[in-house]
Amino acid sequence: MLNLKPTSWTVTEDDVAAFEARRSVSLPEDYRAFLLKTNGGYLDGQPVFEISSEEGGARLILFYRLNDSSRSTETLDYMCSLHPRRLPPGIIKIGGEGTGGKICLGVAEPYRGRVYFWDPGMDFDDTEDGSLENVIELSASFSAFIASLK
Repeated sequence: MLNLKPTSWTVTEDDVAAFEARRSVSLPEDYRAFLLKTNGGYLDGQPVFEISSEEGGARLILFYRLNDSSRSTETLDYMCSLHPRRLPPGIIKIGGEGTGGKICLGVAEPYRGRVYFWDPGMDFDDTEDGSLENVIELSASFSAFIASLK
């Protein structure tokens, strides 16, 4: 069970639909339900998620919020506007971990529903836009990702 620090910003179905329209995406149902219930935010205790057997684990710090007037740089809209070509079309950034890596979610085929870890520090001059070179799949669904947190 995630323990998110409380926030006073709520999210409505209209807010989610407006985000989807602005970004031309369709959010997976489990992530949509999460946003409606929590609006993302900082996590107490910073749960650990496994990146890979070679990489070990990382600490999840926050899920980007849909609505947050105080921290506009930690919203889904802002994160979607940063480096839009660094990830393949159909994958958006939804959270962050302690060293700058991003938790990403597939919102279109062939990635839809899947959760990924993107290490932007591993993008080099020869990394092609939209490459999966520095992207690791973490889970087949957002719900499974949440359940895997320790």
